[in-house]
Amino acid sequence: MSNKVKTKTERELQSAMNLELEHYASAGAITKTFSERLKAENELRKQLKCDGFLDPMENDDLAMTLRYYGQDGTGDDVPARRFMEEFKRQEESVLAFNQVRDQEYDEEDCILNLVPEIKEFGGLKYPIFVNYAGQVVHGHNRLFAWRWILTEEPEALMPEEPLAGADPEEWMKVPTIVVSESVLVTEENEIGPEFAAGVQEFNDIWSSIICNPDPDHRPYNMKSIAVQVRKLFKADRFMGGLNPSGKNYYDPDDEKNEEQIAAFDVIMDKLHRRWRDPGVRTKIRKLTNTVEGVKKGKMTAKEMSDKMVKKYKCPNGATQSGKQFIPMKEWNKNGTYYTVLGTAGDKIEAQIGKLLFSKLLNGTVKNVKRMKVGAYISPADLKGDVDTNDEIRRKFVCDIAAYNILLAANGFAVVEKCFWEPQLNNVRDQGMAVTWDAKAQRFTDDSTKKAVVAPAKS
Repeated sequence: MSNKVKTKTERELQSAMNLELEHYASAGAITKTFSERLKAENELRKQLKCDGFLDPMENDDLAMTLRYYGQDGTGDDVPARRFMEEFKRQEESVLAFNQVRDQEYDEEDCILNLVPEIKEFGGLKYPIFVNYAGQVVHGHNRLFAWRWILTEEPEALMPEEPLAGADPEEWMKVPTIVVSESVLVTEENEIGPEFAAGVQEFNDIWSSIICNPDPDHRPYNMKSIAVQVRKLFKADRFMGGLNPSGKNYYDPDDEKNEEQIAAFDVIMDKLHRRWRDPGVRTKIRKLTNTVEGVKKGKMTAKEMSDKMVKKYKCPNGATQSGKQFIPMKEWNKNGTYYTVLGTAGDKIEAQIGKLLFSKLLNGTVKNVKRMKVGAYISPADLKGDVDTNDEIRRKFVCDIAAYNILLAANGFAVVEKCFWEPQLNNVRDQGMAVTWDAKAQRFTDDSTKKAVVAPAKS
């Protein structure tokens, strides 16, 4: 399909998909020989040890992300490779989850086990694997744990004896290793022919799955497995040659299609052999037609409150430990009042209106100079589609704008800023941040500098 007939959404998605390849090509990695890339990787491994990290190649799961058997489109197992190419400390805000489970992270396991481990070690044992687009390849739980510490105990990320002249803010950034795309490797340890486009993406996803076996402490559920198969199928419906027909694994009009059952068994035997019961496999096969797995872990008012502390640089303790959200009357900094708003129900009037009314009654409403909001799409409203969620955000922002107009007309302070966190496992979901334009009486998108308008009514 040419760009002339592609939709704006399709073009944006294509641009995001091309970003990694552009970086990759600009670095000249495509033209490097196997020995050149191996030499550079070994130098990086030495650097990591000198910097106090453990060697990813000495960790079985991480090593399997880099050295594995992929699929070349014929259905045969072929040796494949991803190389560690660059160590970078990056702002956590530029990194995006790209999990192969139905949930991005196990919050309970992270807080109870991984957070204490990071604090005891003095940081990450292994930097997080990411691609050039900033998507996590391996390390979703480590990224969540790092973000949790950054919000709750940032001092724990500082080294006990930082180097003289070191920038403290640098230690707040996430240690990452940029890994290459998958390449075929010959028996002579040379770079083989390039994967076809769909097969390339398939193998990149495949490498992220096979390095995460079904652990005893956190076993996959049926939905997680269905998410994996669905992601692989979206990349290449022929599944690297393992699904010769290119058909969906489950057809409700032909539930017992022997060909598709056999093709699905091939995938299960390679990725999740322990799930052998035919009845269970049938349930998973059905889910592959319906499960997208695009939503992040459930966003809560408390989680949004924590993000607001960092976003707006609020005083320590602003989260009011133990509370589910931050009452505006209790979170005040120099006349700026803050709150968290979910899209479900009439939160705008309930939070903002209640605050101003109570201040009006006790004669202190003039102390409220401005308001700032952290907003999130409530679980009941969240959709798996980027554009639909964008419409939900824009409508809510316009609802706040309408409320602002009423407030300003009556001499009250208004909401000056509002920001949204990304809530989908999609690089196109960048959230939103808006600023009030008092003259135009509308919000402006901080990124595009354009007015935020409500979606057209269907």
